[in-house]
Amino acid sequence: MSLQPQFDLKNGNYFLDVEGPKKKLKKNWTKTNFEVTADPFIYEGILYMATNGSFYAINTETGDFIWEYNIPGNATLPIFNNNYIIFGGYYIDCTLYALDKNTGKEIWTCRLGPNSASVLAEPICLNNLIYVFTGKTIYSISLENGKKTNSFKLKKKGARINIIIEDNKLYATTRNQLGKEEIECIDLQANELLWQIKTPNIGSNLIYCNQHLYYLNTNAELCEINPITGEMNSSKIVEVKNRVTNLHLCYNGTALYLCIGYHIIAFNITTSPWSLLWNFHSNATIGKMVITKEVVYFATMGNGFFGLNTTTGKELFHENSEVRTKFSCAISPNKIIVAGSMSELELTAYSEKK
Repeated sequence: MSLQPQFDLKNGNYFLDVEGPKKKLKKNWTKTNFEVTADPFIYEGILYMATNGSFYAINTETGDFIWEYNIPGNATLPIFNNNYIIFGGYYIDCTLYALDKNTGKEIWTCRLGPNSASVLAEPICLNNLIYVFTGKTIYSISLENGKKTNSFKLKKKGARINIIIEDNKLYATTRNQLGKEEIECIDLQANELLWQIKTPNIGSNLIYCNQHLYYLNTNAELCEINPITGEMNSSKIVEVKNRVTNLHLCYNGTALYLCIGYHIIAFNITTSPWSLLWNFHSNATIGKMVITKEVVYFATMGNGFFGLNTTTGKELFHENSEVRTKFSCAISPNKIIVAGSMSELELTAYSEKK
């Protein structure tokens, strides 16, 4: 079950049913001196993205602004429900925002805490409730009016890692200091803690697939958690000399895709033991992946951006852009948009060459 129709966030992904470009690209438009602060995201043909102080809707064909909404700081990745676009504020902000996605008009806002307790990751919408993690508290918020309906307080502050909801259980990562993280399992119906386990050096997003929780740690180990008992096993994936901080996981229904520093490694987890599909090595640190049925899209911190075949790892295209980014690419039919996360301050749209 996907928690949002356009997302499959429990599988670490943004799209499972949209295909972007699959061959050589041409540049459509570029915005310069434009500092993106979160992953750009395309929904129903419109690009949504945040800068420090503003949240925008942008025409993907022309790059023109459709609307702008001012915020005190930065914003999380948005989620959508009917005409609502919902996102949380972080960096001198701790507010949940609901806007009309077509006009940018404010529908409601919900103040969650002090500015120092930012919204930690994208919210989740389920059964007309929005779940959001800030400080030491997980809130449920009414989609209709933005009022708090329930809360669950944890003993430690949350880490900047996504929460997952599956089978009426919520999984969240806490941290009292770097390297001393824990994952906690909360029964949403009973509003009680079921278990918590130590997960030191967790470095990636959480995903739920194959009836287990998974994450990568900074020692390049894949950790697998039984969601009922909290029992954990780990496997070394790549031999590394130093601590790896660039880590990400995705799942597309068959294969598990691991981003570890300069590598993307694909495993078929429906087989026993898991079968290695391919191992791709980049010349620069790899940014967050987006997986469709046929293509793995990702940008890098100095080697442009790529499209790989999901089954073979074969390179479909490689654009030698000088823009460095840790963000995911925004994908829509025949369109890919890349935002710089370093000093380039550039947002560029590409499409397939005819």
